Amino acid sequence: MNVLFLLTPKKNVLFLTLDMDVATALDILKNVRYASVPLLDEEGHYAGTITEGDLLWTLEDNKNDPEVLTKKLKTIKRLRDYKVVRADTALDELYVVAINQNYIPIVDDRDFFIGIVTRKEILMYYNIQIQELKGLKYNSKNPGLDVLLRRRTIRLFKKDNIDEAVIDAVIRAGLAAPSTKNRRPIHIMASNNTKIFVKLSDECNAFTVLAGAPYAFFIFADTEQEDDETLLNSDAGAVTANILNALTSFNLGGAWLGTVKRQDNDEVVRKYFTVEPRYQLFTVIAFGVADETREPRKLSDSKRVHKNKW
Repeated sequence: MNVLFLLTPKKNVLFLTLDMDVATALDILKNVRYASVPLLDEEGHYAGTITEGDLLWTLEDNKNDPEVLTKKLKTIKRLRDYKVVRADTALDELYVVAINQNYIPIVDDRDFFIGIVTRKEILMYYNIQIQELKGLKYNSKNPGLDVLLRRRTIRLFKKDNIDEAVIDAVIRAGLAAPSTKNRRPIHIMASNNTKIFVKLSDECNAFTVLAGAPYAFFIFADTEQEDDETLLNSDAGAVTANILNALTSFNLGGAWLGTVKRQDNDEVVRKYFTVEPRYQLFTVIAFGVADETREPRKLSDSKRVHKNKW
């Protein structure tokens, strides 16, 4: 499993910055009751770990200084900084790091902070592995099942940027979907060209949601690699479902678009993207940081469930 699938994204992580003052930091930590949080520089790089103890010792050591509460965090002494790892680090290495710290800061290949992996998530993952080794057939606390049940169609998005490493992880999840005879004819085009999204929305009712989306995946199928349209449709559907579930795992939102009038949709998209004729559009996924909240579905329609007989 990739580290990113255990990641709590930056947008869901409380962090402080080097240019904050001691008073602001104390107020934030008091409200959340966290003992330690990541510390970032103004560009978003991981700069270290700040703790309540660091702040309290600063107050103690400077109790005669009336300006102590205005000191910037970059000037105070820290006990220790948590070890940081890159997004492509092997899970076994994370396990070793987590022995000595309750969360691990994760950075991308440009050293930008993209989130944390908690000790709890690592232990849950290895617990599943241990159960499998013991021959247990299922895990009643499977976090993957929670993702499937939480997935809802999201049509409203914030304009927030998404880390490239997260998008790449979602794409890998899509490409990992099952494929008939393992032919794998599906191709994924990712785009953040919002100007084109607006034009597509204007020209095609199926793409209305794109007008407000910051990102989109366009799912194409290679008709030379697989000439059976039914199988292409099945493979494209599997890739699309994997992507939507992967987006949910990162607490992002997505909407499955363009499943009807596929040929018309294909022609509209080709006006704005240069794609070889052999690749046909099957669906589009608008996605981004969700700007709406939808409760998990509670599906309990027993009339649609059949066991051993209809």
